[in-house]
Amino acid sequence: MRELGTPLTDITQPMPFAAVQQAFDEFFRRGTLRSYWKSTFVNELTDEIVDILVPRAQSRPSTRTFVVIFLMGGRSNRVGAEDTAYSERSAKWMVFD
Repeated sequence: MRELGTPLTDITQPMPFAAVQQAFDEFFRRGTLRSYWKSTFVNELTDEIVDILVPRAQSRPSTRTFVVIFLMGGRSNRVGAEDTAYSERSAKWMVFD
C-alpha cells in the first residue's frame, strides 16, 4: 500500500489497542467535526478490493476523508469472541471508508 502514496499516518507496527484508538485523534479533534465511520472485515486484501480502495483514496472529497486499512490478528485473535467487548476475530483485515 505504501507504493500507492505517502500515508497520512503509518501505524504499521505492534501497538496496544488504546494507541490504535488514539492514532487519529489529531485529525478529529473533539467537538470540531461530526464524523461517520463505516468498516468491513475481509480475509484477504485482494486485487479487487485494492481496485476499489485506491480510487476512493485518490479522490477524497475532503482532507478529513480517509481510507484506513488495519491488519488484524496478533493478541486480539488469541482470545475467544465472547471474552471481550470486541468480538470480530475471524478476518485478517479491517477496512474503513
